[in-house]
Amino acid sequence: MLRKFFLGSVSTDEKPNPESIDKTLNIHATLNKHNAKGDTALHLAIKSDNLPLTKSLATSDTIHLNEVNLSDETPLFYAVTKPIAAYTEALLANKTTKINILNKRGLSPLHIAVANGNEFNVKKLLEYGANPNLMSYPTSTLKTSIKFSSSSCANGTPLHTAFQQNNLSNEIIESLIFNSKPANINEKNILNQTPFFIAMGHQSLNELSEKNKYFILKTGDMNVLTKSNESILHAAARNKKMPIDMFKMLIDYNNESGVNRLLQIDNLGESPLYCAIANDDTEKANRILAQQQPDGDIYDENRKNPLHAASKNNNLKLAKGLINKFGIGHPDSYLDIQDKSHRTPLQYASINGNVDMISFFYKKDKTCFEGESAEEALRLALVHNKPQAVAKLIECGVNPDVHVNLGQSFEISSSLSSFSSISDEELIDETGILENGDTPLHYAVKKGDIALAKLCLEKSPYLINSSNKENQTPAFFAIDTLSPEMAYLLWSKGSKILESVSADTLLLHAASKGFTSEDDIKDFFQNPEYKLSQTQLTIKNSMGEENKKNINMHNMYAKYAKKVVIKTDNANEVHRKIVSKI
Repeated sequence: MLRKFFLGSVSTDEKPNPESIDKTLNIHATLNKHNAKGDTALHLAIKSDNLPLTKSLATSDTIHLNEVNLSDETPLFYAVTKPIAAYTEALLANKTTKINILNKRGLSPLHIAVANGNEFNVKKLLEYGANPNLMSYPTSTLKTSIKFSSSSCANGTPLHTAFQQNNLSNEIIESLIFNSKPANINEKNILNQTPFFIAMGHQSLNELSEKNKYFILKTGDMNVLTKSNESILHAAARNKKMPIDMFKMLIDYNNESGVNRLLQIDNLGESPLYCAIANDDTEKANRILAQQQPDGDIYDENRKNPLHAASKNNNLKLAKGLINKFGIGHPDSYLDIQDKSHRTPLQYASINGNVDMISFFYKKDKTCFEGESAEEALRLALVHNKPQAVAKLIECGVNPDVHVNLGQSFEISSSLSSFSSISDEELIDETGILENGDTPLHYAVKKGDIALAKLCLEKSPYLINSSNKENQTPAFFAIDTLSPEMAYLLWSKGSKILESVSADTLLLHAASKGFTSEDDIKDFFQNPEYKLSQTQLTIKNSMGEENKKNINMHNMYAKYAKKVVIKTDNANEVHRKIVSKI
């Protein structure tokens, strides 16, 4: 079969039969020839898991051990992928075997052995002189047939590769860093990332032995920056699984290094403090905050504000820590600066409905509750259905005389990044306020929130007859929610009951809520002792379940009223026809 294989009569995709190869060992003339994939007999013997044949070929004077296939891979590249070191040892026993060579992906046999997680092959290669600091330099995009456990191992030294694996191998790392010619923990790859940098960002870092961790921490260079201007502390701050005692050691080493990398801003505008807070890692953030830092009197527009991250993550403790540490004028704690999503810390607190954070911001800087930015915070609280935040913002002086419209900057766009405390579901316009262009008073009436309605009218009496895009005043929604107490409050504050939408639409809507006449509607608003009829009580009791299915039920009535005009004086007939249509 071996003769046929090299003569081309057998498909190159057909796996060689080891027994057939054994029978043709005496065909020396063909043993160094290449098949269509560039493989020689020795390549094929190793691929076929034939250890006796591999040993025989490796000791033959007629075999060229360093022949390469189309991927520029010698037989050694395949030997190091085997679960036992015998294949590797058989080749290395022949001193002509080249070890420190690269394939077209820029990988050496040692890179591949490390990526495959076989400590015995790694140790054997190092024993025979493999260079643990050999840098990978890909020369081609051609894929090799060798399988790797890491797709990024072709970027750096074998030690880089060791720290790029999902599961860290103490044995392999120890073999590399404690070799007679040790791997350099500070060697830079093409991205200026050192093995030290990659290690500090690894989620399984704590699985390393104390011996390995101590060596890495003591010998790692804290001052090296990547091409993205990231420091070691950036990697550590983003690694939520790094033990806090190890992080403290890094900060201590940073303080001893002579260069304070806690102040380093990377190309994304992020400092280590920002990274820790954005990662919602309170312990690491507090460790950084505990360090002495100079006053920041210059604002860099590319610098991300950690206070934004704390507000997004709903972390009041860190927000307080930042402001109490730096005040409100420091680049790390500006209260009135927008991020790249055009959001301020107050606006994120409003989206989250964090009343305590809103109160804290008010205590620190009342000016943040004035102007368009504060009104935007109120709109965001309304859209995200945070009634307590709405009330707190108005109490703190935000003008409630605002309308919420789709055209404004918060139009259902995800300015919320990947911060887990704010979900896509919260972007749902639950009360229809965004669609209709409502005011806070419309919102309060829809929610049946008497206290909020009173607060809105106390701060802005003109809201009482304000109309949304559908020309609906708050009174329209008092009818919708069948709330006599709310209706009387609105009337007592000057509501013009029958001026909400057109008369036909109002009567049609009122009929759907069990009102029998125009006088009945007036009595509903003007009589503090008004009692709902049995029909209205039935409708109101069913509204809770119905609203779960369609919170914007009033929109259905409004849309139907635009299309159909029912000319009749019988309100019950109107109600019956609407119910039959819905």
